[in-house]
This record gives sequence, structure tokens and C-alpha cells, in this order.
Amino acid sequence: MWRSDDKKSKTSYLQPQQLGLLEHRIANLETIVSSNDFDLQRKIKQLDSSESAGFFQDNGKA
Repeated sequence: MWRSDDKKSKTSYLQPQQLGLLEHRIANLETIVSSNDFDLQRKIKQLDSSESAGFFQDNGKA
């Protein structure tokens, strides 16, 4: 989790426009991360199903 450095000046506050831009950038990053997570989950399911199919094919031949 991100947090500000305590050594930096505590009196510098963000302007409303800067805060809005940061919130927008954070939302974009969250979207990127969640889409990458979705892609990873999809690939894992594909691997699981292909491994299962291979297992059943190998056992059917014996």
C-alpha cells in the first residue's frame, strides 16, 4: 500500500485538480491490474483444462 514519506513536508497539500488527476491515474492503474489478473486467471483455466484433457486421453489409451 502506498503512503507518503514522513520525512517530506506535511504542509504541502494537493490542489483539487491535482487530486482529481491522481485519483484518475489510480483508477487507471487499478483497471490495468484487474485486467491483467483476469487474463492470468483465464490462462490458468486454459492450462488446467488442457492438462485435464491430456490426462484423460492418456488414460483412455491404456
